[in-house]
Amino acid sequence: MTNTNRVEISLSKMKLTKFLFICFCFLIAGLWMIIKHPQVSNPFFNNPSIKNILAFGGILIGLAGIYLFTKKIFDKL
Repeated sequence: MTNTNRVEISLSKMKLTKFLFICFCFLIAGLWMIIKHPQVSNPFFNNPSIKNILAFGGILIGLAGIYLFTKKIFDKL
């Protein structure tokens, strides 16, 4: 009993491009936080270790998203 009626939904290239732009923003924000060391009035977020964790998290999210969304944009499906 094989079902040959397969439904395929194609991905929107415009939405993937928007997500790619957002990932570039995460990457740039993370790099900016590491390079400039911005000061804020909140003592929790002014902690250097918290800022570094957030910056490296942003860089990782940005790089992973850039890789995945670029791969999907050039995918044939």
